[in-house]
Amino acid sequence: MFSSKINMQSIPDDFRVDKMMRYSLFVPRLYNLCRSLGFTAGKIMLSRAFCSDENQGFPIILITEHFGAFPFNHGQVNTQAEFDRTFRALVKEKEYANKNLFFISCLNIDISPSEGQLFPLTKYVPWAAYIQQSDGSRHTLEQAEIFESLMQQSSENPERIDLEDAIQQMVDAQEIRIAL
Repeated sequence: MFSSKINMQSIPDDFRVDKMMRYSLFVPRLYNLCRSLGFTAGKIMLSRAFCSDENQGFPIILITEHFGAFPFNHGQVNTQAEFDRTFRALVKEKEYANKNLFFISCLNIDISPSEGQLFPLTKYVPWAAYIQQSDGSRHTLEQAEIFESLMQQSSENPERIDLEDAIQQMVDAQEIRIAL
């Protein structure tokens, strides 16, 4: 579907592609992991960056369905060096002190649709994560630790939004006229 020129020498030896899961399982597990860390439902704002050649639609729909908000798009990322740069910026900025923060970096792999499928499948492969809690505690997780933490979470989200109902409510809502 897409091709990319990756400098394979820049990928650490301990990075494993077998530590992956469907994006449809990753997002609810990420939501449940955030909740288990003390993040408040309805007050979790996601910010995401995807490579320019990745499928955008399906991940955005899943994030919105589980987190209840469209993710903020903070740009495109094309190197895993971005995690280190962003992590270091987050740690030193005073604005982020005493706040819950979960910064996770992953590789998304789009798989071309099979016959009869409309959209590509998206797989998630963890890379690294930084967790900071409002009590001041903070730590980083490597790939295996992130994967294990996510696998300990349920893939069911009882707070999941039914997007079809939400869209129907907007369709059925009384018209609001705006005078200019």
